[in-house]
Amino acid sequence: MKKFLVLFVCAALLGACSEKKENQVSETEEAKVNVPQFDYENVVFSYDKDMLPEKCDKDSGIFCAVENTVKCAINPQMADCDAAKMPKFVFMEDENIIRPTHFDFKITKIKPIDADSAEIYTISNCNGAWFGLCRGDIIFVVRLKNGEWGVKDLYSIEKENIPDLPVPETAESSEEQSATE
Repeated sequence: MKKFLVLFVCAALLGACSEKKENQVSETEEAKVNVPQFDYENVVFSYDKDMLPEKCDKDSGIFCAVENTVKCAINPQMADCDAAKMPKFVFMEDENIIRPTHFDFKITKIKPIDADSAEIYTISNCNGAWFGLCRGDIIFVVRLKNGEWGVKDLYSIEKENIPDLPVPETAESSEEQSATE
């Protein structure tokens, strides 16, 4: 009789655990990030040091977080550059850091992670080095904190060929070209 009681209790515990998992999954699936509602997949966004827009004109906190990080990669002294909303390395000052003066990106996918975060997949190109985070496939991890979106981290996916975005010329490459002519 004791064996049947122990078996019954174990079966009841297993049943209770499996119901919890189903409820947790359905809550997580419902609590996804709202993807921006504009045509972001077919547009290349370009930023130049001499013509950086002061404010983001898109009605998406997620897009504006990515845009601000790109603008701050070019010029970290801009008014919208908030260290609490992006990785600390964006603001590093060092003579060996080659900041871009021109930065292009195209969003290829937005992957919600949970209610407060998402991964923004981009094809990016720039005329600097900037830690290897502006050429190729770059993922911006955005997170909602205190009601505002910010970039938590950036990742680069190594690729053999650089994408078909235009490669802006640097002052150095223009001088080299003039010297060879």
